[in-house]
Amino acid sequence: MQRHLNITTEPIQEALLIAQRAMSGGMGAAVYFTCVARATEEDKSIQAIEYEAFQRMAAHQFNLLFDEMERRWPIESVRLVHRIGVEYQDRACVLKPGDEVSLFPPVQGG
Repeated sequence: MQRHLNITTEPIQEALLIAQRAMSGGMGAAVYFTCVARATEEDKSIQAIEYEAFQRMAAHQFNLLFDEMERRWPIESVRLVHRIGVEYQDRACVLKPGDEVSLFPPVQGG
C-alpha cells in the first residue's frame, strides 16, 4: 500500500489535492473526509479551533492506522493531510481578546 502522510501548518488546498489524485484502473473508489470548524457548540459561538500535536507521535499514530488499514482491506493507496494550528470558522475572521477558541489537546487511545 502506498502511504502519503503530510502534517502541515499551511492551509490544506483541497482542489489541488483532488487535481493531483492518481487512480489506477484497479481502484473502485476514492473516499474523502474533510473536517471544518463548526460555528457553535452548546449554543456558544466558536470563532476558531486550534489543532496541536507532537508531530512525531501523530505521525506514529497515523502510521499505526495505515498498518491496520493495510491488514484489513485491499487498499492500494492512502493519502492523509492533517493541518495543525488555528482554523477559523470564518476564514476572514480575526480573533479579538475575549473571543472563544476551542482547543483540541492530543488524545491517547487504547
